[in-house]
Amino acid sequence: MATDNDTWIGRVLRERPNLAAILSFSTLEEYLQPVFEWNPKPHQFPYQQYLFDVLVAEFQRVYGQEMAEGIAEQLKYTFMAETAGHLHLPRRNDTGTQEKTRINAMVLQGQILMAAMRRQCGHRYSVSISSGSVGPCNDNSGGYLQITPRSLIRIVPVSYDEASQFLLPRFDYASWMKNNKEGARAMRQAEQEATPEQRVRLQKVLSIFGKQDRFSDQIVAAHAYLLSCILPPDVTQVTIDMDQFMSSVIAHILRDESSVMHGIFADAQLRSEYIEAQKNVKTAMRDNHMPFNCITTNERGVRSARGKSYEGDMSPAVLVQKLENGEIAPHTLTQYFAYQVECGFCTVGGMNQIQYMSSVRDIAKNMLLKLSKPERITALEGMPIDKASMTPCWGMTKSGRTADYVDFLESGRRLSDEDLEKIVHLSGKRSIELALPHLEMFFQVESGEKTEASVKQTSMEDYVLI
Repeated sequence: MATDNDTWIGRVLRERPNLAAILSFSTLEEYLQPVFEWNPKPHQFPYQQYLFDVLVAEFQRVYGQEMAEGIAEQLKYTFMAETAGHLHLPRRNDTGTQEKTRINAMVLQGQILMAAMRRQCGHRYSVSISSGSVGPCNDNSGGYLQITPRSLIRIVPVSYDEASQFLLPRFDYASWMKNNKEGARAMRQAEQEATPEQRVRLQKVLSIFGKQDRFSDQIVAAHAYLLSCILPPDVTQVTIDMDQFMSSVIAHILRDESSVMHGIFADAQLRSEYIEAQKNVKTAMRDNHMPFNCITTNERGVRSARGKSYEGDMSPAVLVQKLENGEIAPHTLTQYFAYQVECGFCTVGGMNQIQYMSSVRDIAKNMLLKLSKPERITALEGMPIDKASMTPCWGMTKSGRTADYVDFLESGRRLSDEDLEKIVHLSGKRSIELALPHLEMFFQVESGEKTEASVKQTSMEDYVLI
């Protein structure tokens, strides 16, 4: 019976061949360095400055002017962000079954890896841009609040499971405590069993919730705070929700007759080719990948941008009107097309994202040739979209398990500068070996098959112990 971890590394590379490169790097710093050097020239991507201004305004809206100015200074020299996670609060998965893929430990470690790289580059802020299109029932979402190791509390009612998080109403804690008896009882019990430090964190999260006017703003700001509690004091996490601003960005691009996206959607043949190509992109998203989704409201008033593709008139003028009226929202792949092709913005995600970003670039190159814009192809080919932030792992518990958020809660551990230094100097192969238990589960769930080969516990050498 095959039990060697190399068997599973071989399967990982067959399933996600774009991950192969990481194995050849002696350190994660060397592997990820190109994304921190990405700084395209303004003439290469016409909407680079426009997106820059939108991002800075969004960070200012959520975090204030002082932090926005610091983030803007970073974006001037490193035009990229970590994009692996959904809109979420850090937590342990609520079950250990294989009914779903369990990736929260990998998301957490990936975001901390990017923070370690930020510190290595002399950056103050670790920037994440998350997708708020998923529902609150997703394992990686803002629907749950982990207060203590044993207390995982659902803060979004089951009736909102079909909602898109960026469309959810603001979470009102006082009303929730008054009207949700089971949740209120769980919250009081969690407060009683919490350590003084955990109570401080809870009160801070509730304070953040009280200051924000939108659900997604509440979650991104709380996520940033909770991750910053784990990081050394000289690195601060900042997170925003891409679905709060990308509709307006794409509407702005579509208005311009000289833009690539206008050229595609104004031409029936190109539009048809683009739609067909996007439909065939392999992702973990369970829809038909049409460029836009309808924003629907059910009989209970739950709003969603999932489940119903927009298949009506896709001329630029109509799309602009519907985007501005909140009738449709851009599909995730459409957003990444705009980031990459129009704005020159490098997004750094996980093993799935680097796979479909490569497909997005292939589609873009074909469209650019037909629109007679070969110079943009040259610029695109220099963008390091093949680097994964979420998949490499670096943190292990003393029992030999991949560390997750609860392990930080239990230990009260805050990473040191020395820990972050150790993270970026971990080899690519060792980082994948620690991720193998999660990848084994992921691929078995994805394929619906079980294999006789099983992952062996890897040695603790080189890892940060939590």
